[in-house]
Amino acid sequence: MARMLCQICGGPTPGTNGKRTLFLVGADGGRPIQEAEPTASPPVHAACARLAVDHCPSLRRRWSAALVSRTPVWGVAGLLYHPRTLTEVPRPDGGLHRVPFTDQERLPWILASRLMVTLQDVTPVLDLDDLTDDIVGAAAAAP
Repeated sequence: MARMLCQICGGPTPGTNGKRTLFLVGADGGRPIQEAEPTASPPVHAACARLAVDHCPSLRRRWSAALVSRTPVWGVAGLLYHPRTLTEVPRPDGGLHRVPFTDQERLPWILASRLMVTLQDVTPVLDLDDLTDDIVGAAAAAP
């Protein structure tokens, strides 16, 4: 995530050159990616996103994609431990705890497994077939 490499092929994405980057996530209920939404999902190339939607079971049902201009670091996702008992704090959904870097109370007690970023300057993508890596990598508009 820190190097903005494609989650499918591992190659550098356009965001590594200061351009827009494509993000693809599983979408519960078809909810689009929101402005300032934190994510642990790395970016993807346009061609890799189409492959992922066709072959990944969790994306075949519902997915959401967006072109993103900026991705500041937000925090980490991982296993959270209780400070007194040192036992793992379970989540009701069985997933990873998400802890922002501003949470100084929980941050020392998380075993991070994923870096998370905030998605900013988000442009929703409704049809992956309309995208090429040239479109994805187009320079972000100046603020």
